[in-house]
Amino acid sequence: SGAFMMAPSSLPPAALSFSRSAAALQGAGRLAPQLRALSRGPAAGVRMGVLDDILARKEKEVEALKANLPEEAAKLLEKPIKHKNTFLKAIKKPKGTISVVGQMKTRQPNIGQFSEIPAPDFLSAHMYEAGAAACSICTDEEAYGFNYDDLAAVAKQQARYKGNFPGPLPIVAHDFFIDECQLAMAASKGAKAVNLNVALYKGDVAKLKDLIEAADKLGMDALVEVHNKAELDQAVEAAAKIIGVCNRDMETFDLM
Repeated sequence: SGAFMMAPSSLPPAALSFSRSAAALQGAGRLAPQLRALSRGPAAGVRMGVLDDILARKEKEVEALKANLPEEAAKLLEKPIKHKNTFLKAIKKPKGTISVVGQMKTRQPNIGQFSEIPAPDFLSAHMYEAGAAACSICTDEEAYGFNYDDLAAVAKQQARYKGNFPGPLPIVAHDFFIDECQLAMAASKGAKAVNLNVALYKGDVAKLKDLIEAADKLGMDALVEVHNKAELDQAVEAAAKIIGVCNRDMETFDLM
């Protein structure tokens, strides 16, 4: 979906935790996630070509989340976390090398469901073994197929590599973030970074800056996603430290 960075490395075998479907995979005797093409109908509730539809849906979700914010997330909003720039450090590599951030999703707003990943934690283990610098999981379930329980399972899997070199992959929560309560939810589930889509903020640099600062207070890096020169200028004005260039048209979600 976008252009990000990465470098290969030699890694030990992964120890696997159990996601909601890992047991089913073991029972089938399979050692890798099944990826299979499915129907390509549009994602439910998302009309292709209208980012405003997604924004309207997220505003309703935020209202519901604020009314019933889990205790772990609420506590994070009350007390700032020491920020260690885990994601930023992970993707910074020596000159002449690249870093790769593996991304997980099974749906896309413009084409609907295109694959199946029954055990995202298992797939994250493969990303670790392959030398990924970080793992991005798309947590808007309606648009992309995964949710925060899946993110938590991936974070649990990666925590098993603590003490190894390299250590656990930092997890990026890729969602449509418009409020700090969503950021707190991501942090409470183990995210070390969040993807902030500049197109959502309609040129409101102050809004973007507030979300970057909120992510920082929650101990997460902000990967600021831009799609054109105007959005790049807004990201720079908002003091973004990490900028990702995405080659999607946000009106259609088609690759450009």
